[in-house]
Amino acid sequence: AQLRPCCTKTWTKKVRLKIPSLLGAVFAYYTISKSGNTYMQLAGETTNANALNSGQTCKEMNKDSHTNICNMLIKPHNIQIVSILRMLGYDMATGNDRLVNHLMQIRTGEGKSMILGACSVILGLLGFNVRCICYSKY
Repeated sequence: AQLRPCCTKTWTKKVRLKIPSLLGAVFAYYTISKSGNTYMQLAGETTNANALNSGQTCKEMNKDSHTNICNMLIKPHNIQIVSILRMLGYDMATGNDRLVNHLMQIRTGEGKSMILGACSVILGLLGFNVRCICYSKY
């Protein structure tokens, strides 16, 4: 029996340049799906509907509020974003069109499951076949 490649998609500079925008979209979706209802509920209590649609920042909307609604959003940690960009080679020289192996040490509580999930989603959106197994509920 002969092993077949898991996918016909190749890693190129064009693929690598899509990573930041995809990463932003993946984490924006995650933030909205995990904390969107809580955010909107608190926003309704502390501001009126017009302020939400006016383009104001969280600080501007909550300058007199005891609860900062922006702190209620579940957002990725900086180390998660940097790790994903590093693993997917976004920091590599422009001439290198290969995805290279990496060994990373992520400490307890820094979101290994989130990194694994986000990398899986990004690679899947880029057209690669992905098999991801994780025991964590995150």
